Amino acid sequence: MRQNRFYWLLVAKLADELGYISKDSCHAMLMEECGYGEPMEFRGKTYFIRKSSTRLSREEFAALINKCYEIEAFINEGKEPEKHLVLPRLA
Repeated sequence: MRQNRFYWLLVAKLADELGYISKDSCHAMLMEECGYGEPMEFRGKTYFIRKSSTRLSREEFAALINKCYEIEAFINEGKEPEKHLVLPRLA
């Protein structure tokens, strides 16, 4: 449960930084990036149907959290340190 709360804290900060309208939109992107779901064809378009986050294992949540830090590093690349996005770390 602690891992889930921490993940959503990271998602909220990333969503704001990346300009997402909601945390859920950012979460959907992270789920797709990690491959937690599957593509589905519907009326000539492909949609990503994500797995329910309630069914994720600790390892899968860890991968989502790591993906948040990968995005943080990408966002910070080439920026001056005082302009870096700094996500919290678990103690």
